[in-house]
Amino acid sequence: MAILNRLHTRERLIACDLNTDSSCLLCSSATETRDHIFFECGFSRRFWGLILVLCGIIRSIGTWAMTYLKGKSLIDCILKLPWTAFIHIICCERNGRLFGKPSNPVVLLSRIQEVVRMQLNGKQINRMDTINTNSFA
Repeated sequence: MAILNRLHTRERLIACDLNTDSSCLLCSSATETRDHIFFECGFSRRFWGLILVLCGIIRSIGTWAMTYLKGKSLIDCILKLPWTAFIHIICCERNGRLFGKPSNPVVLLSRIQEVVRMQLNGKQINRMDTINTNSFA
């Protein structure tokens, strides 16, 4: 839904002639669009930055994520796990705020960690594969 821009963002609801506030539920500082929610929103950018730190990556969020999430190396495949969990958690947090049940960012991060842990459980990873170290350089 997010990739196809089919989320019921406030911008889309207004385009359907629904009378609603257009401001982002996560930061209240801009019109809520798909691109804003996942790439421009201050809450989402800080949250994704925390996820990158947990993954051991200290870089700017912007275009780097989009470049490396298209790759097929092991590290790129591993980074896709928290990215997809991030999309899901951000959508859940947005809906929670819409219905008056916001979550604590620490709880959200622990949910993402648990999803990634479950996905990686039982997979054999070659830690000596030098091709993957280039993604962190």
